[in-house]
Amino acid sequence: MKRIFITGIDGFVGGHLINQFISQKYELFGTGFSFYDDMITNINNNKVNIKKIDILNKSAITKFINEVKPDGI
Repeated sequence: MKRIFITGIDGFVGGHLINQFISQKYELFGTGFSFYDDMITNINNNKVNIKKIDILNKSAITKFINEVKPDGI
């Protein structure tokens, strides 16, 4: 299964991208800053992994990308 990384997954565009990629059977990973904690949530019975990271924190973003190893960002 291909992996997709979405920044701002908790925002307006991110929410629409979740639906698009879930329908195409992608494994989703994303960052958001509105969540209080990291979380794994189910959307339409699909796991979405969300990590609370400030995208201005280059080292945290780089670490997360290296852990996830997405096929697309």
